[in-house]
Amino acid sequence: MINRSLATALIDVCVFLGVSGDDIVDPDEAIRQLENIAACLKSLTIDEQDEFLAILSQLATVAPSSTDAQVRKEFLESLGENLGLTEPL
Repeated sequence: MINRSLATALIDVCVFLGVSGDDIVDPDEAIRQLENIAACLKSLTIDEQDEFLAILSQLATVAPSSTDAQVRKEFLESLGENLGLTEPL
């Protein structure tokens, strides 16, 4: 069973790494860290991965009210695939 609070915090870290500008996070380091996160998530059971993806999906459905929220929503919509947890659409 996935802890929702921890999954949400991890997703927030992924968003930070993925959408922060080069002046905030070194792009190569961001990719390295996202790859590390992906490797950890792939070690979860299929059921745990599905739970994580369900939480991700719920967070992505929040209606954006700003440009930043829209960028976050779009990033979240592709995060499962980008982490290698889902098949490409």
